[in-house]
Amino acid sequence: MAVPKLSIVIPTFNRASTLACTIERIESQTFSGEDYEVIVVDNASTDDTCMVLEAKSRKYGQFKSLFQPKPGAAATRNAGLRQATGDIVLFIDNDIAAEPDLIEKHLDYQAQSPRSSVIEMC
Repeated sequence: MAVPKLSIVIPTFNRASTLACTIERIESQTFSGEDYEVIVVDNASTDDTCMVLEAKSRKYGQFKSLFQPKPGAAATRNAGLRQATGDIVLFIDNDIAAEPDLIEKHLDYQAQSPRSSVIEMC
């Protein structure tokens, strides 16, 4: 059975310092980087978010970033969702310190319960 491709959508607003760490942890997963993409949606940040996103886009091949001028978390998540190409979409916040096996465990659960939605509270 083929592994479904996963899209990870990270909405952000003025969290450049924590966002950089979040991206590094997502891009350092035990799961193959060829089977997932990371999409960061900048909601009109005024800090160094743009520079962080430019640096990460040069470093990672499956990384996309986009700008969402309309304020609000819902508009920002929806902009990322529209760009997602994965079979499954995982939304995470811009300050998540993901464990190295987050993607692997998430996809394992989805395989066991294919019609489920997962909401994790940290």
